[in-house]
Amino acid sequence: MSTEQEFHKRRILFVVKDGKVFINKYTKKSHEEWFRQMGWNVSQIMNNSIRGYYDGTAIYCYCGYNFREPDSSLIIDILEKIVKKLEISNLETKVHSGVVVGKIGDKWKPQKTLGNVGQLVPELQTILLA
Repeated sequence: MSTEQEFHKRRILFVVKDGKVFINKYTKKSHEEWFRQMGWNVSQIMNNSIRGYYDGTAIYCYCGYNFREPDSSLIIDILEKIVKKLEISNLETKVHSGVVVGKIGDKWKPQKTLGNVGQLVPELQTILLA
């Protein structure tokens, strides 16, 4: 297995499409390969939808083929759905926006950290701590 495939296999992919969060757990596929397999409009989703991954420690959100930062308010608006779909219970989980493109297979650094799940979606504290 290539370094790229190993990296892909250690994460859970997600995408926000039509207001819903879709996930793909521990696959060797890239987002692009996943979207193609689903029969979705690949370039439309890659360029315009919030997508990213969860690696067990943080949520990484980005848009476009250049992995740019999505509008922070859009991430925060959908974050509760992302957290629930990924079944994250740790309120300290960091949320990052955009990544700095690096070597394929390496973990790319976030462009910006928005905060942690508990800070960004306070109502989750009541739900997750209940």
